[in-house]
Amino acid sequence: IFSKINDISRLFADLGLNEGDIVLVHSNVSTLGNVEKGLEGIFLAIREIIGNNGTIVVPTFTFSFCRGEVFDIQKSQSKNGVFTEYIRKLTGSIRSHHGITSFSAIGKDAITMISTLDKTSYGPGSVPGNLRKGDCKVLQIGVPVISHTHYVERLVGVEYRYNKDFNGTIRNGSNEFEETFSLYVRRRDRKVKKLGFKDTRVQFFSSEFCQEIQFAYGLHRFFRVEDFISFTIDKLNNDNFCLIDKKEYLSSKN
Repeated sequence: IFSKINDISRLFADLGLNEGDIVLVHSNVSTLGNVEKGLEGIFLAIREIIGNNGTIVVPTFTFSFCRGEVFDIQKSQSKNGVFTEYIRKLTGSIRSHHGITSFSAIGKDAITMISTLDKTSYGPGSVPGNLRKGDCKVLQIGVPVISHTHYVERLVGVEYRYNKDFNGTIRNGSNEFEETFSLYVRRRDRKVKKLGFKDTRVQFFSSEFCQEIQFAYGLHRFFRVEDFISFTIDKLNNDNFCLIDKKEYLSSKN
């Protein structure tokens, strides 16, 4: 399947993307087929809609600190797919300094979205927190990934996760310095499986808050971050274990 840039722009517009949007993109770009101009074509398709007042944000996680590696802001490659790496390397793109879960952004509100107020991965002063405040939209290109799941879990305070600090080295150009960042990790003394999350995610995807369109080789979705947060908070308040296999978790106590 070959798709012109206009075809991809039309897909994103039909999903609900608008001029001036701050959009967090999760992607498996191969699901779009062979796109005119490749990764650049997908980028241009988004920019065609959001314009100069819009902002594109992508996760550029490296988990460097967890692996005992130096996090080089300019050079450490994203582990979240080829489109995120393309955005990270664009002229004018900026990246957050988190040694575990960094994000890159380009556009009008890039600095505001990337500037963090705390050292957490999913706290109120993290990039996910900024995206919520900015009324960010999420564009899923062929993947069901929702990076704000852990944000909601932390906000509610689930039993099966906790904040863990990691120390490491950040390299910014010729400067190196030591830093500490936290990650909201699973408890290791229990079995934490995301089987239940599939059900909750499907419920959200099937709700009025999420638009989805089958195109080329994938199912593509669009929704507001705030809608996902509100939906999932309600689920967690009703059952704190609704995102995991509750039975296996409770039966695995040492």
